[in-house]
Amino acid sequence: MSLLVSSLTGGSVTGATLLTGCSASFILISSRAFILLLAMAGLGHSFVAASAGPKSLDGGDLLFVEPRLPLMDPFDAAVVATGMATISWLRSHGVRVDSNITVTHVGIVHRQGDRLVVVEALSNGVVATALDDFFAREDSRARFYVGRVRAISETFRHGAARIAVSQIGKPYASHFEQPPASFYCSSLVDYAYGQSTQRPHVFAPADFRLLFVPEPFWKAYYAAMHSALPVNTSGSNPTLLLHSAAVSFSAVSVTTGSVSTRALGDA
Repeated sequence: MSLLVSSLTGGSVTGATLLTGCSASFILISSRAFILLLAMAGLGHSFVAASAGPKSLDGGDLLFVEPRLPLMDPFDAAVVATGMATISWLRSHGVRVDSNITVTHVGIVHRQGDRLVVVEALSNGVVATALDDFFAREDSRARFYVGRVRAISETFRHGAARIAVSQIGKPYASHFEQPPASFYCSSLVDYAYGQSTQRPHVFAPADFRLLFVPEPFWKAYYAAMHSALPVNTSGSNPTLLLHSAAVSFSAVSVTTGSVSTRALGDA
């Protein structure tokens, strides 16, 4: 899959900038004529000034999904609430978080020859999803973000993608249990990068523990599986990875055939 990268200034497309003063760029994915408008919106000014965020997709990049409100699915609503609690936790522990963006899903990009797929943990287990299918299955109001892990080599990023691929076929971790027997979406990414870099805490501080907000929902969720709510359990969630100090991310607007300025203007 070939990628054509072109630049836009923040003022050249009315309403197209996500953050005031940020530049933007778009990527044309030729296989399906998708146009992705990326507003440079990473963690901290160093990402914007140095253009460190991904302007094209590559193996090891992360794709995040932000559903549009109001949320009809109670599970997604609980994941968003947990994401907000995660942002509060990060800020209280000295991690700079410049926005309140919460996401409900993350996958890792893998290059297969001339095409890109997204390796992800879904309810039916770990699968590889064609890039266009990844975007197309979401509600048209959903927003997407592409992230790249900072300060590590391409070798480690590609290695993480290959490790994720090697987990395809394993079941979904419905109890949010630790890898590698099963995975939930962010644990797959966390595990893949941990194995590739041989670092135990790539994305989160060592003392992060799973948050369950709102607690009544999660107690009922676990009770339906005849289990108790976990206590003091390490793990991750998509919002934790998005706002990790290890990740630079950009907002993505996906349309067919034309740039959608409204999607970013409504941010």
